[in-house]
Amino acid sequence: MIQHLAHAQDRAIDSLKLVLKNAQHDTVRVNALTALSEVCEINDIGLYAGRCKELCEKHLKTSGLKTLSYFYQKKLAGALNNLGFYSNKQNDPAQALTYYEQSISIYEQLKDTKAVGDPLNNLGRIYDLYGDAAKALNCYERALKNYKLADNKGGMAIAFNNMSIVYNKLGDVSRSLDYCHKSLKIQEQLNNKSGIAISLSNIGLIYAAHDNVAKALEYYQHALAINESINAREMAATTLNNIGFLYYNEDSLSKSLFYLEQGLKIQEEGNYKKGMAVSLRNIGNVYKKQGNSRKALEDYKKSLELMTEVNDKEGIAYCCDLISNVMLDEGQYEGAYSFATKSLQISKEIGYPVNISRAANILKRIYKKQNKYEQAFEMYALEIQMLDSVNNEETKKASIKKQFQYEYEKQATADSVKHAEEQRVKNATLSAQHAQLKEERTQRYALYGGLVLVVAFSGFVFNRFRVTQKQKIIIEEQKVQVDKAFAILHEKNKEVMDSIKYAKRIQRALITSENYIEKQLNRLAKK
Repeated sequence: MIQHLAHAQDRAIDSLKLVLKNAQHDTVRVNALTALSEVCEINDIGLYAGRCKELCEKHLKTSGLKTLSYFYQKKLAGALNNLGFYSNKQNDPAQALTYYEQSISIYEQLKDTKAVGDPLNNLGRIYDLYGDAAKALNCYERALKNYKLADNKGGMAIAFNNMSIVYNKLGDVSRSLDYCHKSLKIQEQLNNKSGIAISLSNIGLIYAAHDNVAKALEYYQHALAINESINAREMAATTLNNIGFLYYNEDSLSKSLFYLEQGLKIQEEGNYKKGMAVSLRNIGNVYKKQGNSRKALEDYKKSLELMTEVNDKEGIAYCCDLISNVMLDEGQYEGAYSFATKSLQISKEIGYPVNISRAANILKRIYKKQNKYEQAFEMYALEIQMLDSVNNEETKKASIKKQFQYEYEKQATADSVKHAEEQRVKNATLSAQHAQLKEERTQRYALYGGLVLVVAFSGFVFNRFRVTQKQKIIIEEQKVQVDKAFAILHEKNKEVMDSIKYAKRIQRALITSENYIEKQLNRLAKK
């Protein structure tokens, strides 16, 4: 899967290079350079983003068209953000800070809330690297505000995660866990595996810092599995380093060294200098615990060189603590004091309680060795004050509460999905039953209607039958009367006919017959 994506990315780069080569207008070139700086290898970002910056600045000096001016300003802001990212990766955070500030300034002038979140987030990381927690949080909060306006959930998740890291360093575990879980929740919604792994690792770091080893290891192992599945080698190395450090705290030194050396190997292959510094520092811790102070000091100094090279103030302070500890154990009090005071100075600058407490502890022990009890007591008081701000009972309760809250919300989400599915099935069943009842009701209505029609028709038929019967009786009565009248008429007619016949006979008896008259006429004629 990763190989397929790499081939697809290579094809995209080749296509963009062809577009850049054949471009007839600078707007096309700028678009191609912007796209190339987003998909190319890290070492090539400076080339493409730099050329894009030059073209944009050239046209902004000469172009009088408002639309083109807006286009080149926006592309310039994007190029500056990419150059900031490149500079930071090249261990030049000061230059990165300048680029990010310029990018933010342009986006804010253009009122582009959708784009300004990224350089703000990136600028916050630089301030965090410098140990300026207040400025870092300010940048993250501004970025979060713009991400919300733009409905950029991915950006919101990153801002929440970055804020979590700073609050953890400040000892505000409750808020740190809260932001971490917010980030994780969004990443899970987006199914962003890389983001999920980062959030899981950071939650693991918080639990590890407060001695919840089992919970920390659970989150680390989950993060490692995800990083390995997506071939995120730098993040996998970081997680391996975290697991190694966790086993170190549990005195499982062979396991610790196994994970740390695995992580270091990956970081050396990718030349990830900060990761290498952290791994070397932790490997030095293992050697020190095994009693090999010489090898430990050697690794600590290598780590300090790399931390100085990348200008990681927190990392520098921690390495100074470790070197000071070894020198103190070896009786080198002056060297130990020099590194410890440097650590305390940097730790106070960045304001992280854990770092201050660690430096104060070393100085307390150095002062005791030097019989400077008043200064030792001052360092002891500072150490306790810083520890109390981090490891109080309320902090531990907040840690547990946040975990329960996250687990509850996660379970509630799963339950709500399950409930929704059950409700869907229930609704479907009810709908089917409702449809069946409706059909049965319709059938009943149809039956009732049919019965009504049958009854009505039967009534009609019965009524017609009654009418017919009445008419039949009347007709029969009329027939009897007609028959009776006919009989009477027949009798009367017979009497009349008989009378006529009788009269006719009488008449015939009285009248001379026609034959007789004819005979007499014939006789008289002969005479």
